[in-house]
Amino acid sequence: MGRNGLKPVVFLLNNNGFLIERLLCKDPDIEYNDLAQWRYADLPGALGCDNWYTARATTLAELDEALKQAQNAESGVYIEIVTGEYESPPLANKLHDNSATLYSA
Repeated sequence: MGRNGLKPVVFLLNNNGFLIERLLCKDPDIEYNDLAQWRYADLPGALGCDNWYTARATTLAELDEALKQAQNAESGVYIEIVTGEYESPPLANKLHDNSATLYSA
């Protein structure tokens, strides 16, 4: 628990890369936009955050279950949320739709 009695909660959004780069890049599938496929849900333990509740959610049902379990966590909470490579909010999609103007002379 933190000094204020609250437990830290971390959500890691894993879309397998750098989404904004994919959306703005001429070649969105270029290799440098990809991230290494680590077991991100194991990071808290590797960084010394012992006894944290960790989970990896690839579906809404898994996320719902992880959030339910997180309510009972005695220490920190770390949830990796896996999304599709190109799932993005509306503003990012608008940037993508107009990315050709970035490269015009």
